[in-house]
Amino acid sequence: LGEYPNFRNPAPGRFTPEGFEASNIDLTAEWPLSGASRIDARASVGENKFDTLTVGNYDGLTGAVTWNWRPTGRTGLVFGITRTAGDETSLSTIPGRAAVTTSINRVADTLFGRAEYDLTGKIRATAGLAYSDTTALSLASLTTGKERLTTANLGLVWEATRAIRAGCDVLFRTASRTGLPGYDATNFGCFGEFVLR
Repeated sequence: LGEYPNFRNPAPGRFTPEGFEASNIDLTAEWPLSGASRIDARASVGENKFDTLTVGNYDGLTGAVTWNWRPTGRTGLVFGITRTAGDETSLSTIPGRAAVTTSINRVADTLFGRAEYDLTGKIRATAGLAYSDTTALSLASLTTGKERLTTANLGLVWEATRAIRAGCDVLFRTASRTGLPGYDATNFGCFGEFVLR
């Protein structure tokens, strides 16, 4: 249950809110296939409802299935498929004005794979590849469209101690969208983490 305070911009300097409500019933399961392999699954039945923007409502089944495998003590692999609904929004900003919601992700089907390899006892290399097919609602035209997104990432994580972690990764993404130009982007980021235990 929540509200987007600047959901629409019907006139210059004027914004109207939009309330929403989401509910889910989740069923999860885990199947150990061996000491080094297991399958995790989740099935969810639920709905996302908006106060006035009923075209953005979703009522149906979502979930995920992932396979976790450690072929060696240093190598870990994860493969999976997910279906999500209504969990991402896009904002548009104009200098000097408040941000306005411009699109809402209704349903996204994603196929992904991730790998990690322990280079040393403290340094881990990571890599991932994902393909996502998304149906999104455009608030500008009140229509739905498709976005197909392919992402790949490479990274390094340093586990200095049990409480200190740091790392960097680079993300490449390519997207094609219905009615809009596609795009290519590269993002690079680093992080540091200190945890009190």
